[in-house]
Amino acid sequence: MLFLFRKSGPSVARMVKFLGITKAQATELKDLMNQGRVYRTLDHADTILAGHGPARLPTTDGSADVYYVNLGDTYAATLMFDFEKQRFLVGSWGDLVEAQPRRFAD
Repeated sequence: MLFLFRKSGPSVARMVKFLGITKAQATELKDLMNQGRVYRTLDHADTILAGHGPARLPTTDGSADVYYVNLGDTYAATLMFDFEKQRFLVGSWGDLVEAQPRRFAD
């Protein structure tokens, strides 16, 4: 399934600062975000960040999951897409779960 969205994500500067990538790499990711390509953006971010593949963070009701680049550390800054908010985020999925415990509690 191809999922497209049209909302702005993190800035190039924010990705450089928090993901530790080059400006050129961040610009590539931003271009994919601007095209509205969720899964393609996460796949490319996985390559850039040398991750372990995109992963799914299920929500309690399963209606609006979060997908993120798995870096093997719950609190490592990564690129995520939140289907509830319809936008890309930079941060750790562990912090996201702690900030919204009802949304992610089992």
